[in-house]
Amino acid sequence: MPGPQSVGLGRGEDLGEGLARACAGGECFVFGAGAVASVEIRLVGEGANPVRAPRGRFALVSLQGPAGGPFQIVVSRASDHGAEVWAGELVRATSDGVTLFVFPLPGFAARAPSEVRPAAPAPKPAVAPPAPQSPPKPAEPATQDWAKVALASAAQRRAAEAEREILVPEPGDFVQHFAFGLCEVLMGDDERLKIRDVTGPGRIREIRLDMLRVTGPTDREGKRLFRLERRN
Repeated sequence: MPGPQSVGLGRGEDLGEGLARACAGGECFVFGAGAVASVEIRLVGEGANPVRAPRGRFALVSLQGPAGGPFQIVVSRASDHGAEVWAGELVRATSDGVTLFVFPLPGFAARAPSEVRPAAPAPKPAVAPPAPQSPPKPAEPATQDWAKVALASAAQRRAAEAEREILVPEPGDFVQHFAFGLCEVLMGDDERLKIRDVTGPGRIREIRLDMLRVTGPTDREGKRLFRLERRN
């Protein structure tokens, strides 16, 4: 079986496209390390599995999965409160210098075209040799078609997830509350947020997200802004 190969991804390269290209040779398992940005991770939840998009640059502590995914990812960075760690299923990310290590799975080498020996042909009666012909053009490698299909599938999956998933406000984001006006998110989770108004006396309130309709985000002063409206 051939040994592992390494594939380097440059800064700004889409991690999903890099994984599809690295796995284009067939069945394999991939590990990765380096640094990433624009991360979107699907977390494990009690019911729905929410997608989170922490902004900024992260160290890629661990990335692993089979060809075609899903890929499990762990990222971390230093923060004012210590180490900030996110772990879950990779939705998308951008390379900030990533190295992928590709391990072909057992049995893949035995199916490689160079090692397949055709059966000996049965004897044929003597016939006149055919007229010389131009050699046929080599067929396009099947791996190219596989890579195209994988890239298209990944793009369709990201588009479907973007339509289905709603990002939840995180600490540091702004929210425009239907009653309290413009507020900053101090802390929260999938069910509750603790917010502080930024145009009034700085009062801190706790609100329940299941009572509100969340839309957005848009941009305000370089931060994300969500609108919180009362559910009908």
